[in-house]
Amino acid sequence: MDSRVDLARLREQTISPHVDEEAVTVNRRALIDKILARYSGAWTTLRELIPNAADASAKKVTIRFESSPSTKVPFPGGNGIDNAALLKHTLQQHSIYRILVSNDGQSFSDSDWMRLKRIAEGNPDETKIGAFGVGFYSVFADCEEPLILSGRKTMAFLWKGNSLYTKASTITADCADSEITFLLHYRNATSPIPDLLSLCANISISKNINTKTKEGLMKIVAVAHQNTQINTKWLNAIDWSPAKQGQIAEELIDMACASISIYSGVTAHKATELFSSVLPNEHGRIFIGFPTPQTTGIRCHISAPGVIPAVERESIDLNARYVKTWNIEMLRAAGIACRIAYTKEIEELKSRLKISMQSESRATISATDIESVAPQVTHVFKQLTATESTPSSSVGQLIGEAFWDCSTTASVDILSTKGILPSHQVRVVSEPLRFVENVPLVPASIVADAEDFIRQLFERGMVSDMTVKDIQKELESRSLTEIQLIAFLRWCSGQLNSNQLDTSTIRSLLESAIATIGAQDSGKVVALSQIKTFSMGAKITTNMPLPDHTISMKLTKGMKRWQLEQFGWEELQIVPWSRFIIDGADRKHLSPDQSILVSPVFAQQYFIIISKAWDSLNASSKQALINLLRSHAVMPTKLGMRKPADAYFPSVKLFDDLATIDLPTGVKEKVMTALGVRKTIELNVVFDLLMSQSPKSEQKWSFADQIRYLVSVRDDIPKEDIEKLKIATICPVGEAGGELLKPGRLCKVSELFEPKDILRTLTLPVLYWPSIWRPEGPEGRFLSNWGLSTYPDVLILVGKILEAASSISWTFITQTEMDFAILAADLRPHALKFGVARDPSIQQCATRLTNAPPKSVREAIIVFGYLSGRLGEINAQLAEAIGNSKIVPIFKRLGEKQTVRYAKPKVVFLGDPQTYGDVLDFVDFGLEANSFLLKVGSKSKPGSLELAHMVIDNPSKNLGVLDKTRYLDLLRKLAGILTTLKSEKALWRDMTHSAFLLGYTEELDDSRKSTKRSRDDDDFAADDDITFIRNYSLQRPENLVVVDSSFEYAIFREHLCFAPEDMALEQFYAALGAPMLSSLVENDDRIGNIPPDQNLARKFRGLVIERTRIFLHEYSGELRLEAKWLEKSLSVVMVDRIERRISLQGYEISPHREKRTAAISDYGRKGVTLFIMQTPDFYEVST
Repeated sequence: MDSRVDLARLREQTISPHVDEEAVTVNRRALIDKILARYSGAWTTLRELIPNAADASAKKVTIRFESSPSTKVPFPGGNGIDNAALLKHTLQQHSIYRILVSNDGQSFSDSDWMRLKRIAEGNPDETKIGAFGVGFYSVFADCEEPLILSGRKTMAFLWKGNSLYTKASTITADCADSEITFLLHYRNATSPIPDLLSLCANISISKNINTKTKEGLMKIVAVAHQNTQINTKWLNAIDWSPAKQGQIAEELIDMACASISIYSGVTAHKATELFSSVLPNEHGRIFIGFPTPQTTGIRCHISAPGVIPAVERESIDLNARYVKTWNIEMLRAAGIACRIAYTKEIEELKSRLKISMQSESRATISATDIESVAPQVTHVFKQLTATESTPSSSVGQLIGEAFWDCSTTASVDILSTKGILPSHQVRVVSEPLRFVENVPLVPASIVADAEDFIRQLFERGMVSDMTVKDIQKELESRSLTEIQLIAFLRWCSGQLNSNQLDTSTIRSLLESAIATIGAQDSGKVVALSQIKTFSMGAKITTNMPLPDHTISMKLTKGMKRWQLEQFGWEELQIVPWSRFIIDGADRKHLSPDQSILVSPVFAQQYFIIISKAWDSLNASSKQALINLLRSHAVMPTKLGMRKPADAYFPSVKLFDDLATIDLPTGVKEKVMTALGVRKTIELNVVFDLLMSQSPKSEQKWSFADQIRYLVSVRDDIPKEDIEKLKIATICPVGEAGGELLKPGRLCKVSELFEPKDILRTLTLPVLYWPSIWRPEGPEGRFLSNWGLSTYPDVLILVGKILEAASSISWTFITQTEMDFAILAADLRPHALKFGVARDPSIQQCATRLTNAPPKSVREAIIVFGYLSGRLGEINAQLAEAIGNSKIVPIFKRLGEKQTVRYAKPKVVFLGDPQTYGDVLDFVDFGLEANSFLLKVGSKSKPGSLELAHMVIDNPSKNLGVLDKTRYLDLLRKLAGILTTLKSEKALWRDMTHSAFLLGYTEELDDSRKSTKRSRDDDDFAADDDITFIRNYSLQRPENLVVVDSSFEYAIFREHLCFAPEDMALEQFYAALGAPMLSSLVENDDRIGNIPPDQNLARKFRGLVIERTRIFLHEYSGELRLEAKWLEKSLSVVMVDRIERRISLQGYEISPHREKRTAAISDYGRKGVTLFIMQTPDFYEVST
């Protein structure tokens, strides 16, 4: 618009008297509908008519509903119908068509009749209830054309289009009535009859509330309750127009007023800010006709005009003698009223829960129901929790004391996980127990949000913590599920570990616990009172059946042995378990697939378990197991289940129809041997075969084949069977040409000679052997051990000589050093004729040397010197044989006596005996003799491998001869050739099992033990005055520990055997299998209770994150996780106690306990929780 236009002049021109005016038309129907839309509650009409009747001094209001029968459901007939059925049919099936409301108040005056025709013109008397609101026009919410009768006048309202008109009339005196009547025809004639009981609702005062004040001056006899709804619209941007606001104020001034005395709903945060002036969210105020500075201590305003104020009219007079008593009683009455309001709120919530359960046809309350009302309950708790009031703190104390002291019982209804119950039946826990279902608990959200209210319940003894009796009653009342039983066992262990409950109490709880294990909790019933044993799964696998007195491994998964032993249970051993397996199979208590007498698969699994545990069983347990299994057909074979004595190893292949065992490779052979599984066929069967020799063409198994079989199992043939074979007539006899002499003729083995041509030439009886005979072969040695003769004895040979000719006498010419027979001097020129050699062969010399080694040093010098001249004749094979024969005399002097023993040349040394002369054999027979010894394996000095063999062969002797220092030097020398030692697998294996490593144990000096008992562990570890005595001993590698942590070393130094403090030796010991100390340490942090106030934890978390960000700045490129991850994942929790238990894995040592101020629980990438005490040690936090 052009800015030059004068708008003020245009307005004057428009409203000039010369211009015609027109009235503004109003759509009265729309206006009334808009006004009635402000009423959100039910019974809008009656809520206006009843207060109007009260303004007219009425003492009675009559409400009459007139209904018409249903057109669809017939009226119940018959003579047997009672009045209750008729009333029920009327309330449920009839329809209301009009309402008559009458009261006995004052008749309408002319001004009243005039106000009826004007919308929003109420009673100007502010002392009347109906001074506010739209009054009579609320009837249009249900009725179109109402009729009013008062005295002798009537007025009817009529609609013409959207315009509302009235018609008034006068009736005769005989038709006039003293009551005021409103006739309201329902707009909808099919409206059902509403809930009439809600019209009669009022606030009942609980019998558990004493309505008299403490001094007895006042008593609450009735309580009125009124709901008020405030609707507010909040805008981010506000457009202010004073003219429009003034116009709106003129239109709504008579219907926009409200009064609020108590707030009992849950609002959003913004609504709380908007209504803070009328709905206090911190402290309410005392109103005595106007607000006072005095707060109530609760989140409610209290209107108490009867309270007498002080002179300045700003506070309550609690000092004047009589006025003080009156005001205190008034405040106590206010506290009782708050208690009544609390009871009403709780009853409404209880009704809501009941309706919710009925609508879903549920008999029990659900967690969803509890969650739906928990915010309201929390609000009520916080609203009526008395806190300090200002300026006088006595006001809040008096109201709060009256709130609690008005109870006639030490209980108050509160919300629990089982609904709304008396508080003495409800328990408070910091963390719900998963195995407790039926004990009512205060919801965790309420405990956290309404902490002050719950604390006051505790202080007044109206609520308590969960007790052992509660838990025992819960366990006795129902059966636990599998998950709940697992949680229960872990809880019991935790209570014992933290010393919160003693062993007798825990066992009493275990006696009461019963669980149902299986699908849908309909399976096996487990009574913990019957449990005596447990299985850790290391000995007996989880898929195997267990006795009824053994708890299932899936129920104790994750628990350690010592935790289960705390319950008085013992670990199930192999022998009792095996008895259960056998008895269950015998009595058919086990299913076929778990019967060791029926199922080969199950038997295979059983023997794998027995095989793994065999080496750990003592002799008596092994024998008991053998006696148990030998008499039952428990051995799976290819021919079915057999007794162990009737089964054979797979190596027995003489017959195809043998019952050979069918077991997996994990079953140890020695277990089967101990049970009696045969590696050989019964001797009777062998005898039958050997003694039934038939012509060659008819034999299936020849004598040679049977001997070869016996050779293959010679180590497994019992001694008594060997003796029977030696005297049995089972061997066939051969003739000169090697053929069978007589089919069917058999002899004893001791009656025959080896099948050699020379023996056949001598016409001696020889064994029939169709193939090539090898005396040194396995068959030859086997039959020789039986008694097969290699050569005839002297008597037989002499007899043969006498029959034939004499043999040549083997003598020599010059050899005297080795004591061979020498040809007589007069016969020496004829030596060649007799076939006498100059010297014996080197083989004969070697045989003579091994059979008769030198007995003195002089003899050794002569013999070895002679043989040194024939070194060229000694080949490698002969040198090896001589080197492994004990021919070197070793002389030792014991007092006046000198002893001699013989050693192999390979273990004798020719060098300087100064270092190892006391533990190794050193000799010196001269240059020539020593050259022979070097030829057959002696060495000038011991090598590293020889030293290693020396050490592990007799470590105790070596340590006794060498002192501790030299023995450690020897071990260091071995540590220097670690790679070489590892390449010698047999030697390395022996070293890992030999007790040759030197270690030390420490014990406190006897003179210092009293000092240690007077100190704490930490002080003792740091005290330099405490001394220990080291004792060295020889140990196997697994019995030693390498120290790599000084802290744990200080704790367990008296209980372990440690490796010497030398880097080379520590690496050597570790390579042989000595564990590191840190690998044995197990830390178990015990966390105490979590206090409600975590402000310190939050501050400390911020401090940790701040310092961590600074510390990690220099290492940003080396981190797997950034500092931002810590900000998201770190949580800090303050607790009242932290205790660390440090124990050693595999050692029966009492755990070390120490108090700490910080502990951490790492959940990987999911997050980290830091537990701290009130004054944490930053060093413990950092470590």
